[in-house]
Amino acid sequence: MKLRVNGEDRILDKPLSTVGQVLDHFGVPWVRAAVELNEDAVDPGLFDKTPVSDGDRIEIVSFVGGG
Repeated sequence: MKLRVNGEDRILDKPLSTVGQVLDHFGVPWVRAAVELNEDAVDPGLFDKTPVSDGDRIEIVSFVGGG
Protein backbone atom coordinates (compact mmCIF):
# COMPACT_ATOMS: atom_id res chain seq x y z
CA MET A 1 0.00 0.00 0.00
CA LYS A 2 1.27 3.46 -0.89
CA LEU A 3 0.24 6.55 1.07
CA ARG A 4 1.54 10.11 1.09
CA VAL A 5 1.87 11.01 4.78
CA ASN A 6 2.82 14.56 5.75
CA GLY A 7 4.21 15.15 2.26
CA GLU A 8 6.31 11.99 2.20
CA ASP A 9 5.57 8.88 0.12
CA ARG A 10 5.34 5.78 2.30
CA ILE A 11 5.21 2.21 1.07
CA LEU A 12 3.55 -0.01 3.67
CA ASP A 13 4.06 -3.76 3.66
CA LYS A 14 0.49 -4.38 4.81
CA PRO A 15 -2.69 -2.55 3.86
CA LEU A 16 -4.36 -0.28 6.38
CA SER A 17 -8.08 0.25 6.04
CA THR A 18 -8.91 3.24 8.30
CA VAL A 19 -7.45 6.52 9.48
CA GLY A 20 -7.29 5.00 12.97
CA GLN A 21 -5.10 2.17 11.70
CA VAL A 22 -2.79 4.71 10.05
CA LEU A 23 -2.47 6.61 13.33
CA ASP A 24 -1.74 3.36 15.18
CA HIS A 25 0.85 2.34 12.57
CA PHE A 26 2.75 5.60 13.04
CA GLY A 27 2.32 5.61 16.84
CA VAL A 28 0.18 8.73 17.00
CA PRO A 29 -2.29 8.86 19.92
CA TRP A 30 -5.79 9.49 18.58
CA VAL A 31 -6.67 11.90 21.36
CA ARG A 32 -3.83 14.24 20.31
CA ALA A 33 -4.26 14.05 16.54
CA ALA A 34 -5.79 16.22 13.85
CA VAL A 35 -6.02 14.55 10.45
CA GLU A 36 -6.72 15.63 6.89
CA LEU A 37 -7.46 12.95 4.31
CA ASN A 38 -7.09 14.18 0.72
CA GLU A 39 -7.40 17.78 2.01
CA ASP A 40 -10.62 17.11 3.97
CA ALA A 41 -10.59 17.28 7.78
CA VAL A 42 -11.53 14.02 9.50
CA ASP A 43 -13.69 14.15 12.62
CA PRO A 44 -11.75 12.49 15.46
CA GLY A 45 -14.83 10.47 16.36
CA LEU A 46 -14.69 8.90 12.91
CA PHE A 47 -10.99 7.89 12.77
CA ASP A 48 -11.93 4.21 13.13
CA LYS A 49 -14.66 4.46 10.45
CA THR A 50 -12.98 6.65 7.83
CA PRO A 51 -11.53 4.45 5.08
CA VAL A 52 -8.15 4.99 3.45
CA SER A 53 -7.17 3.75 0.02
CA ASP A 54 -3.97 3.19 -1.88
CA GLY A 55 -2.60 6.55 -3.05
CA ASP A 56 -4.42 8.68 -0.45
CA ARG A 57 -2.81 11.84 0.94
CA ILE A 58 -2.86 12.13 4.72
CA GLU A 59 -1.70 15.02 6.88
CA ILE A 60 -1.31 14.31 10.59
CA VAL A 61 -0.73 16.94 13.26
CA SER A 62 -0.03 15.68 16.76
CA PHE A 63 -0.54 18.12 19.62
CA VAL A 64 2.09 18.16 22.36
CA GLY A 65 1.59 19.78 25.74
CA GLY A 66 4.22 21.86 27.39
CA GLY A 67 4.80 24.89 29.43
